[in-house]
Amino acid sequence: MVKHRWGGTDAQASVVEAARPGPGPARGHSAGPGRLQTGGQSASHGATGPGGLPSAHDVCGCGADGGTGVSTRLRLNLVGTFTVSQDGRTWPATKVGSRKARRILALLAVERGRLVSLHRVVEALWDQAPPRRSAENVATLVSRLRTTLDPEVIAGGRTGYRLGPAVGVDVYQAGDLVTRAERMLSGHQPVSAASAARRAVDLLTTAEVLEDEPDALWAEPARRLQGDLLRRARHAAAEAALRTGDLTSAQAAGEAALRTDPLDEIACRLVMRAHTKAGDTARALAVYQRLREALAEELGVDPARATRDLHMEILLIP
Repeated sequence: MVKHRWGGTDAQASVVEAARPGPGPARGHSAGPGRLQTGGQSASHGATGPGGLPSAHDVCGCGADGGTGVSTRLRLNLVGTFTVSQDGRTWPATKVGSRKARRILALLAVERGRLVSLHRVVEALWDQAPPRRSAENVATLVSRLRTTLDPEVIAGGRTGYRLGPAVGVDVYQAGDLVTRAERMLSGHQPVSAASAARRAVDLLTTAEVLEDEPDALWAEPARRLQGDLLRRARHAAAEAALRTGDLTSAQAAGEAALRTDPLDEIACRLVMRAHTKAGDTARALAVYQRLREALAEELGVDPARATRDLHMEILLIP
C-alpha cells in the first residue's frame, strides 16, 4: 500500500498556486490569470457573479441582486460566441442590439466590475478610426442597451462604463465554482468539491472565449482566465475523485489537464496517485517518466521535489 503522507498536497498546492498570479509559465504550470480575479472576495471586480445559471446558483450560493433591482438571472456568456441569456433562454442577437452594442457588453463582461474608460470602449468599437462624435455614439449604444435589457445593466457615463453588479458572467461563475471546489477540499468535503468542479469544467470546456472576436486583444485576459480556471477545476476534480475512490474520474480529469499542459506537475502527481491506488504502478511510473523527459527537453530542469518524492514512494512499493 502507498503511504498517504502526500494526501491533500496537490489540492493545497493548487489553491496556493491559484492565489499567486504569474506573468508566465513556470516550472511546468500554466500562466496565472494576471490582473483578473474570480470569486466573491475580489475587490477589483466588484460583486460576485449572480446565479444566472441555476446549477451554478445552487452550488455557489451566488446571491441576490444586492438591491439593485437588476434580475440576477441575466447572464452574459463569453465562452463560445457572445450571447445574452435570461432564465435559461438565449436572447436573439438582433434583439440585444447591434454588433457594436453587443461588443460593449462583451468588453464590460471581460472586465466585470472594473471601470472601462471611454477611450478603451471607443478603441474596441472603432480601432484607429473612430467617428468624430464617438462619445455620443457610445452613449447612444449604452442607452439602447439599458432600454432593451435593464436600466442598471451598465453603470457609468462619459468617463467610463462598468457592468452592473448583479449581471452574471459565465466565466466568473465558473471561477466561483472552482473556488468553491477548492474550499470544499480544504474542508474535507470531497463530494461537494467534485460536484462544483464538474460544473466548472462543463462551463469552461464547451468552446473558446469569444470565438466571434478572434482578433480582439481586449478579450485576451478572459481567454487566459478560462485556461487557468479550467486547469484548477481539473485539479480539484481529480483530487476530489481520488478522495471518494472514483479512480477512473481522477485519471480522466488529471489526464485532461496533462493533454492541455504536458508540464503540469500537479496533474502529473494526481494521475500517478490514481494509477497507484488502482494497483497499476507501472503506469504511474510511466507518467512520471514522460513528465521528466518533457521537462528536461522543454526547460532543462528536473521535476519538482514533491513529484520526485512521490516517484520514490511508488518505487518502494513491494
